[in-house]
Parts: sequence; C-alpha cells; structure tokens
Amino acid sequence: MSSAARPVPAAGTQSSVLVVGYAFPPIHVQMSPVMARLVAGLHRLGYAVDVICADPGVWYLPRENSLVDYVTAHCRRVQRLVPSRSLGRALAHRVRRLRDLPDCMEQLQDSAVAAVLAAGPSSYAGVITVSPFHSVNPVMVRVKRDYPDLTWIAHFCDPWAGNPLEPRWDVRRWNLWREPQTLRAATYVTHSSPQALEMVLAAYPFLRPERTRVIPHVFDAALYPSRPKCHNAKVTLRSLGTLFGRRTPRPLFLALARLLERRPDLRERVQLELIGLVEPGMLDGPAAEALPPGMVRHRETIPYGESLALMYDADILLVIEADVVATPFVPSKVTDYMGANTPIIGIAPAGGCREILDRLGCPTAAPDDIVGIMAALEVSIDAVLRNRGAAWCDDAFRRSFDLVSGAAVFASLLRSGPP
Repeated sequence: MSSAARPVPAAGTQSSVLVVGYAFPPIHVQMSPVMARLVAGLHRLGYAVDVICADPGVWYLPRENSLVDYVTAHCRRVQRLVPSRSLGRALAHRVRRLRDLPDCMEQLQDSAVAAVLAAGPSSYAGVITVSPFHSVNPVMVRVKRDYPDLTWIAHFCDPWAGNPLEPRWDVRRWNLWREPQTLRAATYVTHSSPQALEMVLAAYPFLRPERTRVIPHVFDAALYPSRPKCHNAKVTLRSLGTLFGRRTPRPLFLALARLLERRPDLRERVQLELIGLVEPGMLDGPAAEALPPGMVRHRETIPYGESLALMYDADILLVIEADVVATPFVPSKVTDYMGANTPIIGIAPAGGCREILDRLGCPTAAPDDIVGIMAALEVSIDAVLRNRGAAWCDDAFRRSFDLVSGAAVFASLLRSGPP
C-alpha cells in the first residue's frame, strides 16, 4: 500500500488504539523495535496510541535506551506490567522452567487482563496484540469474553504452534492448545510473511481468509542518520544479529576464502564485520582460519540505534539465515537493512526471507551453496568498487516497507470492523 494513501481515523474515542505486547523499549529483544515502529506508524496516521507492555524488570532480559525517546514521542500512555503475584527473584530463578511456559512473560497474564479491562477496551477503535511473546494472546481471549464485539487484531511476527525451531515438547503442546483459541477469538489475524500465514490457513480450516492479512515488518527512515554515508577504506561487509545453531557464518567464510583464492586482488580490499552474539566456536576452525588475519572482526551486541547507523555506513549487508530446507521466517533485520538503503546479500534457504530479497533484486544463495555465495560476494564487492552509492535494488519495492504503509493496513482493519 502506498504511504501516500493515509487513512484518517474516525472522530472521538475511536481515534485511539490500544497496543498490547510484552516486548517494548527499553527491553532489548528483537520484538521491541517491531512494536515501537507499529506504535510510531499509527501515531503518524493520527491515532492516539496507548501501550500495555512488560516492565523491564519483570525477567532477566537485557535493556538499552536508544528507542525510549522515540516511543515516548509516539505514545499517549504506557503502562508497564509486573506479575500480580511475585515469587521473589531468587525463588523465581529456581523455578524458572515452570514460569517460562510457554515463555518468560506468562506470569503477566492476570496483570495484563486487568490492565486491558481497566483501560476500557470499548473506548478504542480496537486492540492490537503483538507476538512473540505468544503468551500475550490468551490475555485477549479472556478479554473478548466480556467484549465480544471488540475489534482485536492478533499480529504474529513468527509462526506459533507451527514454529519449526521450537525445541521444547511442553511449549509445543501449550502452543497447540492456545493457538486455535486465539484464532477463533481474534477479529483479524495478521502475519509478517505469506508463508507463515499459509501454514496457519492450512492447519485451521475454520480461519476464513477474509479474516487474515499479511503485514510485513517495516522500517522508519527517520531512525537512520541524515548525513552522507561514510566512505570506508575497505569494502566493509557487515552482518548484524545473533549467530547460533544452524545459523552459522561458516558458509560465508568458505565462500569468501574461495573467492580470495581466485581473486587475490581483494585480500587487502575487504573487511568483514560480525556484530552481535556469536555462538562459541563459530569464529574458530578451518573455515575462519582460511581467511587472512584481521579480515574478520567481531563486536558484541550494541544498542539498536547504533546498529542502524552501522547498517547505514556499511558497503554491503549480509543476511545469514539457518541452513534448513525452507523457512517461513522473515526476520525484522531484513527491513532494518532496507531502511539503511545499503546493498544486501542474502544467505538464506527457500522461503519468505529469500523471496523478499530476490524481489528486491539482491544476490542470494542457499546456505549450502558455497559457489552461489561466492558469486554473490564477487558481484556485490565489484559493484561497490566500481561505484559506491549506485542504485542497487528495486527502490519502489524497498520503499513499500516504510512504517506508514504497514500501519495503514492496521488502520484499514480498525476502520472496517469485523469482516
């Protein structure tokens, strides 16, 4: 949807919306910026936005403040939840597994229900929940029992019961129990990728397609530097994000080493930076050691605002996804990269992420395709060496992921009411 077509909220109390989700700044997890941009997009469309979220001290999660001023500017009110009953931090640590089913925010359910009811949900154009953490969804199932006509949009940014990466049997059982309850109670169900939505529609025939939408992750251009991009001494390739398990830099190392064997002229002209948590051992071994000393640099997790600046100033950004057959996941990092307007290489299996990058016009290859990754590296590095700053993608498609375009879909559902 074009950002030029901006719906105007209805007058009176229906010009406000309640957003409920546990991950919100200053909690430093992947979903916090996603929820922050949703709030900002609705605000820019004219909605007064109230937020119910987790207090940063409710669990053992990292914090950082780079988006606190941003959300403060776009929210009317923020209510931060603590558990209705506290076991104390020492005891909570001992019984963590019990309190971590299905996720670490389940303990907030009673507090969240009370907060939503106290807010007067019928005074809003609707309520939008954002997950994961998926334990937020049973909150609105309970609220809907008292407010059956309330418009509730359940927005999923990852698959839920169909998540192929969920390792715990008890969480999988909880998800299979709770997901159909949510899908029946919600007015609309939205997913961030068409593949994830197709999985849900296939699994639950009662979910009518007209009650669903795909609303992809978005970026906010206002969060990036407004100055000219840096001119790096070397062609700087950056990967930002966590690497673990089957999401490994090993295929990248193998492909880059093979490229340098064939193109020794690039040995002193390329710098590779991995920014974020990396599983122990991934930066060691023959694949990493085959690269010239000093070519690979690693930095630990950094504030979100700084990460956007590093994306903006890179010459090439790397999407590194898990080595699986196919995946419905589209990480929010992909649209963060789009907002930086920096060339992207995708090392990703078939699925939602790869399809978006192909449509964007980025070179891509599967994680097990070392020759394909090498070719993607070579064409991208040579393009930077020829002309830094040249057009690199379908820019109209890239700009279709701006935050107002995404918020406009939510706004259209709020305005239309039940299908």
